[in-house]
Amino acid sequence: GDVVQVDTWVSATGKNGMRRDWLVRDSKTGEILTRASSVWVMMNKLTRKLSKIPEEVRGEIEPYFVNSDPVVDEDNRKLTKLDDKAEYIRTGLTVRTLFF
Repeated sequence: GDVVQVDTWVSATGKNGMRRDWLVRDSKTGEILTRASSVWVMMNKLTRKLSKIPEEVRGEIEPYFVNSDPVVDEDNRKLTKLDDKAEYIRTGLTVRTLFF
């Protein structure tokens, strides 16, 4: 039954990525309950290599970029490479965009 306030914004990161940050606060006290940061990149489905964000996409998003430091410290750990036998591969997922 608690009421929270969620603040989120997008920033450029690196040559080819975008970062989305979130702060979740208690609405009554303003206390930060949690914070999160994620990095978004584009990948070529055929080559499975990172791709540059097309200029038309970047141009559409760039006006909304906020120049700020990440809300959490950067984690430079590498993701483990998946092989075809990995038990945790899940197929059939569809990306959806939600607008509120």
